[in-house]
Amino acid sequence: MTMSSAVSQQERSQLLQGHVVSIHDSVSGLPGVELIFRQIGVDSLTRSWRVLTQEDGDFRVALPAGGRYQVEVSCETRHVATVNLELLATREDSSAVTHTFYVPCRAPDLIQDEAPRLYFAAGQATLSSTSVQTLGVMVRILRATPRLAVCLEGHADAQEARAGHPNPAQYLQRLGLLRAQAASDYLHQQGIAASRLSVRSVSNQQPLVPDSVTEYRTLNQCVVFKAIIAPPLVEVSSPQEKRVPAPPAAPHHRPSTLPPTRSRVNGQ
Repeated sequence: MTMSSAVSQQERSQLLQGHVVSIHDSVSGLPGVELIFRQIGVDSLTRSWRVLTQEDGDFRVALPAGGRYQVEVSCETRHVATVNLELLATREDSSAVTHTFYVPCRAPDLIQDEAPRLYFAAGQATLSSTSVQTLGVMVRILRATPRLAVCLEGHADAQEARAGHPNPAQYLQRLGLLRAQAASDYLHQQGIAASRLSVRSVSNQQPLVPDSVTEYRTLNQCVVFKAIIAPPLVEVSSPQEKRVPAPPAAPHHRPSTLPPTRSRVNGQ
């Protein structure tokens, strides 16, 4: 083999594709996970390739074939795992290698940063254009994580109570519920099953911003996402009934002086 053919063989690209899932359930695809592939080469030279997982946790990257790699995995800029991977050389350039990374991240962790709260105008439960964009992020996360469900928690501020309303507490309770329901209805219209969505109102009973901070109290006019992970399905066998063993049957001795029982029944 000539030097030029050896270099060509070494630099030939190999497509690596796969999926990044949560190790907690081995099902939930994790979007936005950073994978850095560092190739360990001769003379201690190291090259690297960076890729982010897609909405469903999938990734694709072209790497030099026949190399050894150290893969650094990061969730939300936090390093969570390092995996060694050897990419064997193949004869066909079009062939792809598939690999699944199992990482110690939970899908709900992504919600805190990728799905901020939905904010509403005073006394209103109508979704703004910004809220619709935020809900679009939630749709992508929910589609990528089948076992993830959310509780939409509606909040209100005490200042939103209408003057002269006979029951201000009831008004704020209903306002929080209408806000949560508006967000839930939008998610359902985008194809998210209703069984994965629940709503509740906390009215002004759990303010996210203290009442003493007057200039920021409008931040309490919002909907907050609470993540719920369904437990893995486990096949549980019903406990076996305790049976009392029957006493051993006494040995059967057929009397020699009587004919067989079947002969007597048949009248023979």
